[in-house]
Amino acid sequence: MKRIAACFVLAGSLILTAGCRMAETPSSGQGASPVPVLTEKDFGSVCRMTAGECRMIRVRENPTTGYCWKFFIPADGIVESVKSDFKAPDGRLCGAPGMREWTFRAVRSGRCEILGIYSRPWEKLQPGKAQKFLLTLVIDPVSR
Repeated sequence: MKRIAACFVLAGSLILTAGCRMAETPSSGQGASPVPVLTEKDFGSVCRMTAGECRMIRVRENPTTGYCWKFFIPADGIVESVKSDFKAPDGRLCGAPGMREWTFRAVRSGRCEILGIYSRPWEKLQPGKAQKFLLTLVIDPVSR
């Protein structure tokens, strides 16, 4: 029974990652990522993609203080969320920030915006005070 469950987990992982066309990014000394990575320096930029490609947004996050990133994508089906993961800092120091890695996939051609907000979920958002990540996506159809 455990083998069957393990096979389903493995198959699900393969199906999830198979949907992203893998593209290596230049290594910055820390090893290459399987998908191109966008960081805080990309806030407010325009990202061109082709349908089927994935991108990862990697930003600092410190959930021990209550602050977490929440990403919003439009409901029009142009992009979809693939996965979100928190990477704790090395040494697991209490209170030290880690990295939020959120991966999304371009589903079809079009133009849309992704919004990320870094806040405490229980606090009321104050306009102009919350840290935001805004990214405009331009998605081209798959070339044949």
